[in-house]
Amino acid sequence: MSTYIYRSAKELADLIKNGEATSTEILNEHLDQIKKHNQSLHAVVILLENEALETASMRDREAKAGIFRGPLHGIPMTIKEQYWLKGTKSTLNSNRFKTWVATETAVIVNRLKNAGAIIMGKSNVAKELLDYQTNGDIYSECKNPYHLDHTPGGSSGGAAAALASGMT
Repeated sequence: MSTYIYRSAKELADLIKNGEATSTEILNEHLDQIKKHNQSLHAVVILLENEALETASMRDREAKAGIFRGPLHGIPMTIKEQYWLKGTKSTLNSNRFKTWVATETAVIVNRLKNAGAIIMGKSNVAKELLDYQTNGDIYSECKNPYHLDHTPGGSSGGAAAALASGMT
């Protein structure tokens, strides 16, 4: 039975702030959920496990010292594949951009990180964000966790499937 899956960001942040959970424990449970479900759902297309674990360890040290970066301190989350994260691909699930790597991090992603969030991966998107289904040239079609013969829609289908299946 899971302890942290399907809890709100506020609930998780309160657990961390009160010393009832660590960022690493919460992250590991979500990573396990990704490993359990993502192969059939194709919701998370870029997993940043090592980076996320390093960041979680840092957030745990900060919390132990009474330092909290903001309301999302230690909370693992995914971002849509379209959002730039320096050093990671942002392909828009299109062959036109299949080798493109972000040279900087998007403002919104920086704001999430500055609020203490841990970016653990990037979620599947519709090709060039232009479809009602989450499929494209690069990543497998994303599946609805409640009906695997359906898509969760687009362009945030990966994010929807990840949230509905407790991956994020």
